[in-house]
Amino acid sequence: GLLKEVTRTPRTRGYFDPYPQDPQYAGYVVEKSYEEIADSILGEFPLPVIVKMNSGLKGKNVYLCKDRTEVLRAVETIFNHELPSSDFVALAQEYIAPKREYRAVVFRKKVLLVYEKDISGATFIGNLSPFHYENARAAQVTDPAVITRVRESIGGMFAVLDLEFGGIDLIEDNAGTLHVIELNTHPGFNYFVRDNGDGPLVAMYENILRQLGANMTV
Repeated sequence: GLLKEVTRTPRTRGYFDPYPQDPQYAGYVVEKSYEEIADSILGEFPLPVIVKMNSGLKGKNVYLCKDRTEVLRAVETIFNHELPSSDFVALAQEYIAPKREYRAVVFRKKVLLVYEKDISGATFIGNLSPFHYENARAAQVTDPAVITRVRESIGGMFAVLDLEFGGIDLIEDNAGTLHVIELNTHPGFNYFVRDNGDGPLVAMYENILRQLGANMTV
């Protein structure tokens, strides 16, 4: 992938719908059936493995698969043309057991806000996305050491990625290593405001506006 040479990311492979509704995608198909896709995933990734839709959000159609039956079921669901949430690309991704998960909000290569997706006191209720756990919290990170680690983990990305503004999601594994798992160009802040108030967010946007205003006066 684009970022694997400049930051730590889980190994990922994409698979096209073997039965595309749009003929323009037929030429991209490699595996000719759901079964072939499942066999490919099992041949390339250890179990458990993450199987998810390419264009999903809020944890929808993201599956932690522990055997072939679950891999096949995930692939079939993602490519089910009768479901409104179907996709034409499925992703298989190396599973990294999370010790902690963070989001860093960046603007013009600078980290403006970091918060933890805290599930330490939460209960899993079927959706792997941390904020869909019952009683999950968005906890603002103020520890300079953690913020520095996050900044160092994503700093190399900006040499190859022109990200003006966005949210970068990271997982910390049990060894304490941070891995970038997702980029979001339209990050939402509903959970953050719920748990921290809007003060930190207002301060962040004031910072952004000051930078924009400084550029306009040059």
